[in-house]
Amino acid sequence: MHIQEVINSFPFTIKSQLRPVSYHPGDIIIHEGDEVLYGFIFISGTVDVIKSDIQGRKYIVTKNHTGEFCSLMDIYSNHTIQCATIQAVTDVIGYKLKKRHCLELLSTQCLFQEYLITTWATQFYSTNTNNTRYPMYSFKYKLIDFLLTQNNSPSMCKEIVITIKRDELASSLGSSRRTLFRLIKELKEDNLISIEKNSIRISITQQAALIKVFDEWE
Repeated sequence: MHIQEVINSFPFTIKSQLRPVSYHPGDIIIHEGDEVLYGFIFISGTVDVIKSDIQGRKYIVTKNHTGEFCSLMDIYSNHTIQCATIQAVTDVIGYKLKKRHCLELLSTQCLFQEYLITTWATQFYSTNTNNTRYPMYSFKYKLIDFLLTQNNSPSMCKEIVITIKRDELASSLGSSRRTLFRLIKELKEDNLISIEKNSIRISITQQAALIKVFDEWE
């Protein structure tokens, strides 16, 4: 079922409160730390979910996320402050709805409730699977998985270039800087990645080799 079908099922009193929104690549849709005033329902586009660590350094939690709902979890859990920054990766089109109307929607019986529960359950399962996929000692494979997912193309047709700061990458993977630096050094010595100035570069040949290492581990 497409999200637009769910929106069409909203009661008129709520549907009339929807405000169309659109964002272009790079636009900040939500700022971490801002007051929660609206919920967002997106019908197309992808976003990055960005958070700050305890030292204020930003890192990407989820890249190219196709999530259809933003801020609804914060609203329904009674949070008053946005827990993450949401930035458009592609053109994003959807609607925003004031906080009080989001709460009204949650208490109104319609297709939305079933769709939302199914969506969140799927996301929870996916997140839980991802978090338990790697034992604590396998940061190497978590790092390889991260590196390979930076290719936005459905196939290995171009070199991957990653410019994320090492501190941010360590925070994102949940590892120490020392562990991350050691693993990057190992991958470089095994000719699985290349380092050029402040960038990690992975050729098509290296991508294939990394996939082989990852598959053998799984």
